Amino acid sequence: MPKTWDDVTHFSEAITKKSGGQVYGLGFGNSGGSLFQWFTHVFTLGAGAVGGGYTMDYRVGKYTYATDRNYADFITLMKEWKTKGYMYPNSVSISDEVSRAYFERGKYGMTIGGVWNQAEWTQHNFTDYSLTTLISPTETPKGYFPTSPGGTLWAIPAATKHPEESWLWFSWLYGVDAGKRWTQTFNEDLSAFPQNNDPAQIKFKPFAQFVGLANLAKPAPDPNIRNPQTAHVEVQAVKPNLDDVIAGYYTGQIKDLQSALSDIQARMQKAQDDGVKTAQQKGYKVSPSDYIFTDWNPTEAYITKPAQ
Repeated sequence: MPKTWDDVTHFSEAITKKSGGQVYGLGFGNSGGSLFQWFTHVFTLGAGAVGGGYTMDYRVGKYTYATDRNYADFITLMKEWKTKGYMYPNSVSISDEVSRAYFERGKYGMTIGGVWNQAEWTQHNFTDYSLTTLISPTETPKGYFPTSPGGTLWAIPAATKHPEESWLWFSWLYGVDAGKRWTQTFNEDLSAFPQNNDPAQIKFKPFAQFVGLANLAKPAPDPNIRNPQTAHVEVQAVKPNLDDVIAGYYTGQIKDLQSALSDIQARMQKAQDDGVKTAQQKGYKVSPSDYIFTDWNPTEAYITKPAQ
């Protein structure tokens, strides 16, 4: 399995040449999705670009798309894969669903996606594949997938007339046994309870491989835990976004990648700063410093503590 950026390059070259050009090394589907951004996320986190494709670098509390050279290095490498003929040429115009079918049929040897692909492949009895993640420039990652305690899907209102019954239903949905069903029986995703993420309990080999990669995700700083009032910071969507910028460079519509990354970094940072200022004007006690964690080592689990 590929572990580094160079591995992906060499494997793509081998697949393309050994097949006589009948099979591409890499392929994906970006039509209607944001696979460019996800691609960049998977390949830059381990390089030490700890914001990945979706958030800021919490060590400095700013977006670093232009100032962290790992972004430009990877996006340039991805375009090189295309230029050298390793990448399926219509990846930009096909959907993730079509790409999933193409990989199953052997149009390319490697693809970028997620665990969501497995359900359909299993329905088709396609199980002859292996998986990995967090591809880095070096075999030892400089960062990992950032995790936080999670979100909110279900809640029990304080005024309910049936608290005990509600709690029984809530426990069935959210408890350890529910997590075990989620992971070990239905092979949907990782469980929030670490004891359920045991590859030895997974019969389906590819999903067992996925569960075995759980150690590549580590708790990262969470501003909402340290200062819950940051939940009132509303950041407006930026368009064109990072996925658009990467797609523009990949397709040749954008020539100057560094300028484009500087532009998206500035616009994302302005949206963040404006969100903080608006929250302050509404009376919430928030500041840019809420997003700075100078003591974070991205190679280790970080436990965010509420501010005193």
